[in-house]
Amino acid sequence: MKRNLINIVGSVLIIFTIVVGIYNIFYNKDFMSVSVAQILTLLVALCIAFWATQYKNDQRKAKEHAERMLLKLQQIVTDEQFYSIPVDGNIEIVQKNINTTNRKISNYINVLKDHGKVLHFYTEITYIETEFSKYKEKVGEHIGDLDYLSKTESEFRRIADNIDSKCESIIILFYK
Repeated sequence: MKRNLINIVGSVLIIFTIVVGIYNIFYNKDFMSVSVAQILTLLVALCIAFWATQYKNDQRKAKEHAERMLLKLQQIVTDEQFYSIPVDGNIEIVQKNINTTNRKISNYINVLKDHGKVLHFYTEITYIETEFSKYKEKVGEHIGDLDYLSKTESEFRRIADNIDSKCESIIILFYK
């Protein structure tokens, strides 16, 4: 409803502007005569408007990309595959999946860490790195013992929850 009202008001303003413009072209002889001061004023206004729209645009795009990476990181750690390691199945496939997931998470953390200082979330990403190191260390020590890894699901779930909540707090920092 509100969107329709905005569209209607915008349409009426555009039609009104066009009608006034056409009227001025035919009935106002001075309509097309413009002084240098008026042209300069218009150019300055356009430059200021362009600058205002582009101000901190790169930083905004970097935050958007970091947010997408944080959402992907959240998706990985909240997936049951991250913290619930199956006992049955082919041990090589399970190890391969764990190592692939760990590599992907490490890559995301490294990229986010590189941009953490500029975007002001370095301490938060360091916390995520520390939590993930706990997970990676525990998995690395017992990668051949799937039975042990499946029994540490509660610890892995706690680490995943910590990483997930810290990702949320970083995303919220972007909008302050």
